[in-house]
Amino acid sequence: MTTRKNGGEIPAAIVAPDEGGSIDNYAAAAELPPYAAPLQRSYSFPLLQYGKKVTIVSGRRPAAYTGFLIGTEQDATLSDLFEQGDASQVRIRHRNGTEDSYWQFDSIKGYILCHAIPIEYGPDAWQRTGVAYVWNEHVGTYAYGSQLQCMFFMKPLLELGYVQPLVITLSRTITEHFIAKVFRRHEAMLEVISKALKRQGKPHELAFYAYWKELTKATEEVTLKNGGTYFPPVTTIPAPLTVPFVKEHETPAEHLEIIESFLPILLPWAQAASAQLLLPPRENGSAAAQEPEPPEPPAE
Repeated sequence: MTTRKNGGEIPAAIVAPDEGGSIDNYAAAAELPPYAAPLQRSYSFPLLQYGKKVTIVSGRRPAAYTGFLIGTEQDATLSDLFEQGDASQVRIRHRNGTEDSYWQFDSIKGYILCHAIPIEYGPDAWQRTGVAYVWNEHVGTYAYGSQLQCMFFMKPLLELGYVQPLVITLSRTITEHFIAKVFRRHEAMLEVISKALKRQGKPHELAFYAYWKELTKATEEVTLKNGGTYFPPVTTIPAPLTVPFVKEHETPAEHLEIIESFLPILLPWAQAASAQLLLPPRENGSAAAQEPEPPEPPAE
């Protein structure tokens, strides 16, 4: 396939017409028996990682990259959509010398499904929030430290008919910046809108996914304790907030229906994800693997 130098939003879909009519028409005419062992809904979804100065080796020479990465072998349907849309594909070398291929995006647009913003990490943080946010105690591994995962629906994928979430997965210092620069900023926007609605006597209890957001890397670098630097993920919410921006980012009804259909499994998924993040890693390779950093102090 032809790749682009810069990742970004997926172009318009190439969707083959349904020669046999719509699935809704099929469902209306189908007469299927009840099944004794119906399929249980899966809690496993493709991972969307934030690569922090990872090494791309698919170009003419190795190059450092910071941005969003989705493994190519996670979901055949997902890969087909990215390939049809001509998304950028890169090969990344991990710290342990292994290499894997990923779809590359400099920015992503979509919705985070959660009940609340995690304030502190813990094995039970998922209960109130629907977000897995834990502290992994296995010192000396890439999984050591704070780990965060949350459900994310990519807006361009929903528009292409892909109705499953991805899982944003972040670790260590990135988690605190993600909470401050993404979760908190989006929460502040919702609060401004909610207060305005309340003043008008309208329903004002907004969901976190009531508006979609664009995530990208910050323009300013963060300096680590060991002297290293990186660009953390941020949102593109303007300050001050503008009416055109708010209107453009309203969640359409068709996306809202898809997102809320996952509410019944949000907490079971978050519980399972939290337990998984607390386990020792099986191997020391990941697209989001970072250079070693001094340990973060555990929460009081």
